[in-house]
Amino acid sequence: MTDSMRIAQQSVTSQPPTNSTPIFKLSPELLNRIYDYLLASPSRIFVAKIVRGNHRAALKQIRSEDSVDLSVSILGTCRQIHDQATPMLYGLNSFVLEAGWDSQTFLHQIGPSVEFVRHVKLHNIEVQVPVAAGLKLLSQAKALQTLQFGRSVRSSFKAKDLAEALEPLMVALKKHQGEESAWDVVEFVPAEQVEDEFEYMMEQVEMEEYASAVNAALAQRMLEPAVRTSEDY
Repeated sequence: MTDSMRIAQQSVTSQPPTNSTPIFKLSPELLNRIYDYLLASPSRIFVAKIVRGNHRAALKQIRSEDSVDLSVSILGTCRQIHDQATPMLYGLNSFVLEAGWDSQTFLHQIGPSVEFVRHVKLHNIEVQVPVAAGLKLLSQAKALQTLQFGRSVRSSFKAKDLAEALEPLMVALKKHQGEESAWDVVEFVPAEQVEDEFEYMMEQVEMEEYASAVNAALAQRMLEPAVRTSEDY
């Protein structure tokens, strides 16, 4: 079963119809196809700068990489459509977040919808504090499948510091997905626009070494005596 089918099945078939609006007379399969057409982007979604606002303000900042207009306004139509379509918006798409205060703000603004997020890349990491706060919010993403860090993470985080920031997320992932799946979520990717082949190879090696150091530090933290309570996360 594909992600699209699984998310659609959970979002629509799990909710009994409560509205007499004609759209709810459609079969769950057809309704899911409509939501998929309106809300699933064929490319990554870049979240633009957010200054203030709530969930509705955050939705207005969602932009597809290939300028495809997503019809996120459908979520404001009625409560039933919102509840059915929200898991598909956040579960089917891959989000690229500027890893400063904007990423923390966006994840805070979408509130409980963080639960449905599956694919995230943190981009242009410059400051540790908002990134750590954002990672803590991501610990609510029970079905998170990929969390990517770009090359800038190396200049902002020592391996041990990033391991500390990742620990609450890893604890949550192990709880909801199991040990093996949890360790597969975090990825470190080299720069995408390195033209020189040798430079790209060196970039790959450096990212692999950094990833190994982070994973080792994180594994060590996970093995330490449980002196931190669940409230610490």
